[in-house]
Amino acid sequence: MQWLRDNFLPLFAAALVVNLLGMAWILIRRIWREPLFPPRTSVTIGFEERWTSGRSFKTWLTRLGGANNCLRVTVTEDEIWVTPHVPFSLFADQLDLEHRIRIRDLTRIDPRKRSLELEFRTATGESRTLELCLRRSAEFLAMVRSKRTP
Repeated sequence: MQWLRDNFLPLFAAALVVNLLGMAWILIRRIWREPLFPPRTSVTIGFEERWTSGRSFKTWLTRLGGANNCLRVTVTEDEIWVTPHVPFSLFADQLDLEHRIRIRDLTRIDPRKRSLELEFRTATGESRTLELCLRRSAEFLAMVRSKRTP
């Protein structure tokens, strides 16, 4: 216990430096990658809900975690965009909560009591499931279903 008291400041400084370096690495990776979404002015938005919640079912960690009132869900002509608001968007890769889903790639929409489960295929062909807690879920479902039928 005495050792911890004597070395608290160097340990705290080391932990702070490690955290700051990790945050810097996440930020640099986000800046270097190509933008996932086109400019919002270049698409027609049919539905949008901000400050909503959701989670991914990709791993056990993303099932436990998720986003509470920090997601934006947008339906365009042929896509569903799920993206966190800033600063939560910095961690979107780790939580698997940033998606550009083509409506034709939806394989299942399952309305639940307080949420919707969306199952879809990614561009690489793997299956993913997201749970979205939308306040206007009926409007979202109507918009997506109208875009799915030719």
